[in-house]
Amino acid sequence: MSGCHICLFTTGRGNPIGNACMTTIKITGNPQTATALEDMIDYSAAPMLYGELSLQESGRELYELLLRVANGEETKAEKLGDYSWTTPHGTSYNGDY
Repeated sequence: MSGCHICLFTTGRGNPIGNACMTTIKITGNPQTATALEDMIDYSAAPMLYGELSLQESGRELYELLLRVANGEETKAEKLGDYSWTTPHGTSYNGDY
């Protein structure tokens, strides 16, 4: 499912769904979420948040992951075959901004 649209989806507690519309790289900074959902989270920023990596090192890792996915590497959701689709609830558009 590689292509020109990639979503970088951040989650704190974890969101188990993939995305049927576009490739989605799931990112968390929560070490508990990264451990509990290891098979669903593509990148953990926790090492950077806890001083184990610099911002530059973490950014480089994420950028390299983005490039690999853009070149065809499957995300964890794709490897699991999860192409779920969800629609936001409780919102309406009335023309006002």
